[in-house]
Amino acid sequence: MKIEQQIVKDQILFELGEEHSLDNNLFNEKFWTDFTNAILLFESDSRKVYKMVLTLHIDARIIEKIISIIPEIFGILILELAQEYVEGHASETTIMLVNSKETLLKKEIDMFSNLNKATNMIERQRIKTELPTMFDKLQKKYLDNQI
Repeated sequence: MKIEQQIVKDQILFELGEEHSLDNNLFNEKFWTDFTNAILLFESDSRKVYKMVLTLHIDARIIEKIISIIPEIFGILILELAQEYVEGHASETTIMLVNSKETLLKKEIDMFSNLNKATNMIERQRIKTELPTMFDKLQKKYLDNQI
């Protein structure tokens, strides 16, 4: 959960910028954990995260800014989790979401898996194409270094 929480926290702080300072007492570890959990469930229950933001006792402009970027943060989080999953670094949270009904994460995982397969296929094809001339290039390079 730490990775997911850090992604959400970094995105919120980045989007708010330096002009908005956040109260560390209000935005403590418990808040970030709860907020990240709410963001992770955004696809199935978006009301929870919006309700959480609306109950914060902070400037209305900051609340509006956070509300406006929630879908973007959710998308970034899902992309990061899908990429980590395909690379073999899945967290417990990601595995839980894959086994649930969260379809966006599954679609992103499929997209990254297909992208990985396509890249490998193209690279293999390139190697097969260049293989006949590789020996000659290597031999020429070796001979040039000997002279």
